Amino acid sequence: MKQIQQGDVNITKIEKIPVDAKIKPDRILRDGEVTGHAHRLKGEAELLELGNRLFIRVLGGNVSVIHEEHNTVLIPPGEYEVTPTHEYDHFLEESRAVVD
Repeated sequence: MKQIQQGDVNITKIEKIPVDAKIKPDRILRDGEVTGHAHRLKGEAELLELGNRLFIRVLGGNVSVIHEEHNTVLIPPGEYEVTPTHEYDHFLEESRAVVD
């Protein structure tokens, strides 16, 4: 599995998290802009950030990403980058982030 999506969050498997990334203690992948609900990690994992980039290191077993309005998704052990989901508007010919 190379990519996992939950609402407006994409989680993509990567080879290695940059060594300069720092642990982000709150475990929130993304706050909901409309509802205030958040995508959160649950389980043995570290959430790291480097500038505006976000990473997940799953340490053991499957880790859950939970959100009040979406089905829970499981992330197997490994290293991942978290990015917003984008949609393309063919009429306007532009890409924009999905708002959850």
